Amino acid sequence: MIDAYTREREDGELEAVAIWEIDDGEWEKHNADQMRGFSISVTSTIVGESEAAIELVADAHWYSKDDLLTAFAELNTSNQSASVGHLYQFAYEPDTLIVLQWVVPQLTSVAVGLITNFVYDSLKRLLRKAPPLSKVSMEFTDENDGTTSKFYIETGSVEVLKHAIDSIPAAIAANKRQMQYRDEDENWVSLDE
Repeated sequence: MIDAYTREREDGELEAVAIWEIDDGEWEKHNADQMRGFSISVTSTIVGESEAAIELVADAHWYSKDDLLTAFAELNTSNQSASVGHLYQFAYEPDTLIVLQWVVPQLTSVAVGLITNFVYDSLKRLLRKAPPLSKVSMEFTDENDGTTSKFYIETGSVEVLKHAIDSIPAAIAANKRQMQYRDEDENWVSLDE
């Protein structure tokens, strides 16, 4: 990052300006000349360790500090370090996005199966407060080899969330790295292909 600042536009709106230096090779690798825009989101920790094993952030537009402190109380019973914070997305009305990252000693279906209750308990209260459709992103990382499995779900139903979370261990056993939950199929579908 070379510089970042805000300035008032002619129409009275405040805009954020950021200037980056980007490697030419990376720019070309991602065909960036064809991009029409991009988005930025940032997070701030409300409570917990900065390098916690469990990190939960939720959009500040939709979820209050008290909501996240309640989620922290649930996560903090797992005997692993935890943190919660706000996610700030630059949009007029941002998505109801919840991001959960969990570092586990070993990425196996058994290990993840043991923590799914903590995941569900920490997310269900947040989901009840959200608008009709929430986006939930969960990431589990093996602390030994760095293997990561990512799961995405869009739902407004606590029951669908429970079913999806309960089926995460089977999805991990299938050795897929990116999965999306399809409510109509009541199953995780691989995005790896």
